[in-house]
Amino acid sequence: MFDALRKLMTQEGAAAADTVAGADHRRRLATAALLLEVAWADDTAGGVERDSIAAILAERFGLDARESSALMEAAEQHRHDATDLYNTTALLRTSLTRGELRDVLEALWRVVYADGKLDAHEDALLHRLARMLGLDHAELIALKLKVRDGG
Repeated sequence: MFDALRKLMTQEGAAAADTVAGADHRRRLATAALLLEVAWADDTAGGVERDSIAAILAERFGLDARESSALMEAAEQHRHDATDLYNTTALLRTSLTRGELRDVLEALWRVVYADGKLDAHEDALLHRLARMLGLDHAELIALKLKVRDGG
């Protein structure tokens, strides 16, 4: 009887761990997809932007180069399969704290400024994404200035 109970508890614990791991993976994938979306906003996702994304993913999620590259590949596929940005931003908006959402927005600005210039399409997309993530204009501008000014 104790063996059966232990087995049940272990299975429930494993299922809960799988659920947590799956949710974490979805958040990582959504974040990476948004970073790639921003990189492509000006129709050129050059090496410096992709390098910036890889560094952001490695730093934010504690990934090595191989894991970061695999996440970027999966996110690129996710980005191509998605019909809009709503589901991606909704997942983050409902599963991250406001501080974590600001961190995502700051990372998006880091990708925008990775090549040293701000394109009008990039700026418009960041305004739209900030609204979709539930962040206000003041937060958007504060993070933009922080990243632009090297803070």
